[in-house]
Amino acid sequence: MAHLTNRNVIIKNLPKFDDWFHVIFDPLVMKVYNENDVHKKGESKDELQNNLHPTFGMTLTYNPNSLTLSRNQINVLILAMLNVLHFLDAKICQISFFGLK
Repeated sequence: MAHLTNRNVIIKNLPKFDDWFHVIFDPLVMKVYNENDVHKKGESKDELQNNLHPTFGMTLTYNPNSLTLSRNQINVLILAMLNVLHFLDAKICQISFFGLK
């Protein structure tokens, strides 16, 4: 189980990942590359939310931040989120684990 992102998670990382779209933030941080266009980020966020609802019964509250999925902090199976991202053709993801050395 993981928490969907409801805020911008700041982690020490390379600057090229600063504008990636946050999907999951606990127990890991998952970011998805979604071009640098704010409009396209919004479209992808809408598609992701629209696919979570019929598939898993999740209704998410819109977050105006283009890098954050929603205002909800709900649990989702990581495998379910990966299936939705795969269905939406998300090709590049970054996963960061906390506390691992």
